[in-house]
Amino acid sequence: MLHRLIELEEKRLHALGYDTIVTPVQLHVTDSLQITITGNDSYVLAGIRVSADDVLSNRHSISILSPTACLQGTQQEIATLGTSSMQLFKEYILVKTTDEKPYSGDNAIPPFRLDFLKITPLPKR
Repeated sequence: MLHRLIELEEKRLHALGYDTIVTPVQLHVTDSLQITITGNDSYVLAGIRVSADDVLSNRHSISILSPTACLQGTQQEIATLGTSSMQLFKEYILVKTTDEKPYSGDNAIPPFRLDFLKITPLPKR
């Protein structure tokens, strides 16, 4: 599935007259609202690395949004989606993390990591 998404995006960019380069990118989420501007690049979500703090509690809901994709669930739910979590994000990636028990006293969002493959268009030589 991951290979197919990358292949489709590369074909689209090749048809527009661009070469492409694919590189792995890690997005460390440490805040309840985080925005990453992608510019002309396309990002394919390859996986989520849950925090050790949230493995047992499973109480933080995550929304990963862009104009082309949307994914919502807890860290564990997204991690267990498998290939269904692999989506193509363009223009920007907004990651919003909320606590299911906001008045529990500890409102700190446990850090976690999103792994992406970035597809960058390059002008043909």
